[in-house]
Amino acid sequence: MKYPITIITVASILFVLLASCANRESGMDKSPEEIIINIDDKNGALLNVSIKDVIPLETSQNSLIGYASQVKYFNHRFYLIDKNRFQKPTFFVFDEKGKFVWKTIQGKGPGEVIEPYAFAINEEDSVILLHDQALSAINTYDLNGNFIYSKKHPNVFIKDFYHINRDTFLVYNCATSPNPSPKGKTQFLTYTLFTNSFTKEKHFDILLSNNKVSMDLFTPVFINRDEILFVAPWNYNIYHLVGDKERIRYHLSFGKYNFSSTELATLSSDELREQINQGSKVGSLYSIFKTNHFLVFIVEYNRKLITFFQSIKNKKIYSLNDCIDSGLIPFCFNWGIKNDSTFYGLVEPEQLVQFQKSSDQFKELDINDNDNPYIIIFSVSEL
Repeated sequence: MKYPITIITVASILFVLLASCANRESGMDKSPEEIIINIDDKNGALLNVSIKDVIPLETSQNSLIGYASQVKYFNHRFYLIDKNRFQKPTFFVFDEKGKFVWKTIQGKGPGEVIEPYAFAINEEDSVILLHDQALSAINTYDLNGNFIYSKKHPNVFIKDFYHINRDTFLVYNCATSPNPSPKGKTQFLTYTLFTNSFTKEKHFDILLSNNKVSMDLFTPVFINRDEILFVAPWNYNIYHLVGDKERIRYHLSFGKYNFSSTELATLSSDELREQINQGSKVGSLYSIFKTNHFLVFIVEYNRKLITFFQSIKNKKIYSLNDCIDSGLIPFCFNWGIKNDSTFYGLVEPEQLVQFQKSSDQFKELDINDNDNPYIIIFSVSEL
């Protein structure tokens, strides 16, 4: 029997679509890629680090920063939150030359804030969404600081949140007290997907072990056009968000330095912290980034934050800390990636002074201890 060519064509298209859907679903079931790291390796190869620019953030009475807990770059500007409670918590914006542009005003009036605690950038609409923890509200501003509107939401404790699409947000740390999990166990929720102006939510069954407190992470979520990756405290997994489901994409193995599941379930936070500080265990993942060439993750070990780069091409592991110790780059306490895959990092004045002395670079900069943090722009490649 002969079928019209149109029927055959439609059938072929349907077959391809169904196969594609099946592949996406089966992708959720793929085993995670194991990344093996030798924390004792002191003779690893160095990365090729090139500092492109050092940008002083304008220091004036109107732009003094106490503690910049978050920094993001978008549309030729740097956005920071100062969570210093001894001063007024403030959201700041500087241009790419470091010139102060605008900041939030403390108060309860339209567009004013009491305790700005986290922010997200909706790049599609070019607006800033700023979470006020004290008022349980999210204010929306245009890029020039003009207030657009504010939305109250249920009393959700937001440490960090990210705009996924439309009105969908991935929120880190939505609870400071235990909540029932879908499996009937008590847990501290670490991630929730919110939609419809924070009225509809889906909790991920990723938990801080039963007796653990929540933690501030620097950049726990990384988003690009192809994937969304995120990390959780007391956890060696890097998760991939697919639709509204999460799967383990990578698992970090530090051998004997990994906490066992029994240790994580039974030891207190203080006991875990003591082992990390003593250098007998590797602690929590703090940040996750990815470029075309590297998977980048930061962990805590022996009272330090250690930044690892894994080559996408050959899976080789590098430590950025080795480059810091070798005087190739100053220590950055908070950083991110620009769209062109160059990196930016916040450097305290005293750290930059030390780098001046050890590297004999940027001697022309007159650095004062009371200056705002500096931003360095740098690139990273394999030698």
